[in-house]
Amino acid sequence: MITLKHFTTLVFFSVANLLPHAGFATDLATKIEAWQQEHELPGMVTLIVHNEQEVFAHAAGAANMEDNGPVTMNPLFRLYSMTKPITSAAVMLLVEDGAISLHDDIRQRLPAFKPFR
Repeated sequence: MITLKHFTTLVFFSVANLLPHAGFATDLATKIEAWQQEHELPGMVTLIVHNEQEVFAHAAGAANMEDNGPVTMNPLFRLYSMTKPITSAAVMLLVEDGAISLHDDIRQRLPAFKPFR
């Protein structure tokens, strides 16, 4: 099993107007690797999807701190206390799709909150 023994970071972002150009992948990979080194992350995988199409995929660093094997595009990362960021990313996708609004009353969707006014 491929795991990271230390710190794992997930970064979620939306790519609204991504227009790849010649050298796009190389430029982005260079910036990602610099960011990875700056923040001392042992390994990371980056995937950008736009309009349901993969536009960029990159793996960098070590997958396992013991043998320093390289990260692949399908690693298993241990995630700790990731409920809030994953839920937040899912909610923002629903907002982006117009399915919900940040101004909606939570009691409309979660009736258990009705006692709280």
